[in-house]
Amino acid sequence: MGNIATNSGFTNKLSAFVGMAEGTSLFLIRQIDQTVDALTADTKAAAAVTAASNVLVAELNKRSPKTNVYLDPEDQIIDGLKRAYESIEALLPKMLVRKSSIDNDNRLNEDHCDLLHTAYDEAINSFAEMVESMKNLTGAVIRHDLAAEPRECEEFDSVGDLIKSLRSAA
Repeated sequence: MGNIATNSGFTNKLSAFVGMAEGTSLFLIRQIDQTVDALTADTKAAAAVTAASNVLVAELNKRSPKTNVYLDPEDQIIDGLKRAYESIEALLPKMLVRKSSIDNDNRLNEDHCDLLHTAYDEAINSFAEMVESMKNLTGAVIRHDLAAEPRECEEFDSVGDLIKSLRSAA
């Protein structure tokens, strides 16, 4: 092909640009992978918390509370659970905003978008389930402690006995 004249300064700029473009693509893929990995880890952690919470709810629901024996007399457990699930609830709208911005990023192709949408959907669902399970646990603790309250009223063996007592009091 003989001697080809090149503008070495401009050729160097073009070569640098190609390297930057390739590097940017790798950077984007790395960012996508890191985001998906982080969301997957969060999803697994939330699922573990949900499972543990559900086990505790089931265990609490099997218990027969004893009068004046409370699980949370100072409401520390209830308050802690409430702080935990409220902080997670506050994350959900932020996650939805991030998810909605995926389609607006013109650097992402359809596969990238699908991958990110799936990861966000799984994380958001897992977080929502975790919140629900912690609310259920809060309710179970409250129900237990309410049932442990002393009752200074007559207990009835049947609805009929209750009705008979109500009629005689009138």
